[in-house]
Amino acid sequence: MLNLNEVVIDRIQTAKRIRDLMEENSLSVNDLMQMLYLGRRDSVYKWLRGEQLPSLDQLYALSQIFHTGIEDILVWEEIADD
Repeated sequence: MLNLNEVVIDRIQTAKRIRDLMEENSLSVNDLMQMLYLGRRDSVYKWLRGEQLPSLDQLYALSQIFHTGIEDILVWEEIADD
């Protein structure tokens, strides 16, 4: 059973997943910016570099755009017990 105290979102792998989903759906950074009503591309670029994660609202919108669940966008990393 998954212990939520022992997992974190892997930002780098989540960034790769978003990039892959964009490619699979033939979407550019500009496309996402417009679809999500973002004023600037910086947010999307930060997601793609793993510097920042989309907000919950943005993750929901991305799941609709990519025709997948939020759980299929986020990549989890288990933290090893010391």
